[in-house]
Amino acid sequence: MAKLNRPPVIYSPTTLQDLLKIYSLNPDSLIYAGGTGLQFGSTGDNFQIRGSVINIAGVEELKKINRTDRYLELGASVPVSRVIDLGKSIVPEALYAALKQMGPPQIRNMATMGGNICRQANTMDIFPVLHLHDSQVELRKFRENRSPRRFLKGVGSRWIPVSRLLDNEGKITMDKGEILTRIRIPSENWSFQSYRKIDGPGAPLIFTALANMDKHIVTDIRLSFSTVREKLIRNRDIEAEMIGHRVPFSKRDLALLKGKLENYFKGTGESSFTTARASALTIQFLEKISEPVDEGSYFQ
Repeated sequence: MAKLNRPPVIYSPTTLQDLLKIYSLNPDSLIYAGGTGLQFGSTGDNFQIRGSVINIAGVEELKKINRTDRYLELGASVPVSRVIDLGKSIVPEALYAALKQMGPPQIRNMATMGGNICRQANTMDIFPVLHLHDSQVELRKFRENRSPRRFLKGVGSRWIPVSRLLDNEGKITMDKGEILTRIRIPSENWSFQSYRKIDGPGAPLIFTALANMDKHIVTDIRLSFSTVREKLIRNRDIEAEMIGHRVPFSKRDLALLKGKLENYFKGTGESSFTTARASALTIQFLEKISEPVDEGSYFQ
């Protein structure tokens, strides 16, 4: 007789406090928000959920959006479509472009901001954008402290740069029992922003770039690349060499930067195709910021 699989235990907390307490008691549970990672990342008919599931759809604290003069703050369960609806005047243009490319509208209605960051199997669509914008995430966990005199319980909270979510192997890592609850994106004005997702052999390449200019001088520039193999590729030394440079870049300068970038990519183990595409996208961006366009415009 075939052995029947036991259905998973499903928890449905309605407050953040209850969510954190349940997760502290069941730290191996699957956190379920929009569910796109399960529905579109499964391995077919044999896909099964083992253990318990915590459905966080009813936790209203995770659906809040807050905006100040200094930052835009998004709850982890805010759907991608809601962020898009805020518009490019509020959402950084590169992030807006990344969100618009996350599948058809029905997928964006289900997918959540926290889910896209935390899902291990994806290509980190928004992670490199958040990283370049110096975004932070809030991690919370339930804590209990017992002593002979008193019993304390509450919530432990910490804010960290989004880049610190990645370990040395490029995997999302948090302390046991921790849940990502909020994402905070600084409100900054960038002269140029770019987000490109290029399909190719094996996997897509994500290129993200930000640059600030003042009287034809590069005052700040940030470049990142993301692949399935390497979630975040960034060389701050190459960026530093471009800061203070007057545009337009000469052909000689572009050739030197191209060579340095290709040498750096070779050390990451990426394919020759990915290396060539990365250097080409970088040169295109540097050529674009040399053109006389209105500052603050977004181009792709």
